Amino acid sequence: MKISDKIGGRPVASLSTSGLSGIVDSHGLIDLGYAGNPYTWNNMRSSFANIREHLDRGFANSEWRLLFPHATLLYLLATASDHYPILINSLCDGNLIRKPFKFYAMWIQDSSSSLVVEHAWRSYCLSSPSFRLCHKIKLTRFALSRWNKDHFGSIYKKIRSLIASIDSL
Repeated sequence: MKISDKIGGRPVASLSTSGLSGIVDSHGLIDLGYAGNPYTWNNMRSSFANIREHLDRGFANSEWRLLFPHATLLYLLATASDHYPILINSLCDGNLIRKPFKFYAMWIQDSSSSLVVEHAWRSYCLSSPSFRLCHKIKLTRFALSRWNKDHFGSIYKKIRSLIASIDSL
């Protein structure tokens, strides 16, 4: 918990938050972040007695994050409780539909593919080990996809073109 995670009341003691940080780090968890109001709890008092805190968070391990890379938390408005409801959207952005990544065995036969992987894997990311792993896997996926497009072009288009040429004979 940071100082900015609380408004009103007594200041946050750093010792009270070190336990959560230790658990998050030791289990390699990744904070999912959020959208909406940054405070998830409100004591419902008025004026100077009001206290708001960012108590509730969402965490995931790297495997879950790879399955749901676009998942986000949305903090909704509280109606009856002093805690704000949280909605997790695990679906990808409806405007962006990506094809799943495919690794083609033919890439291994090309010596430059190992350079692409090596370059992506050497990227530096300052974070937890599990997040670094996810980040490097994602970079490798993007680098290989780009390399495939630049190096080989669209194989399916080439195949269709060759079939059309053969059919015209």
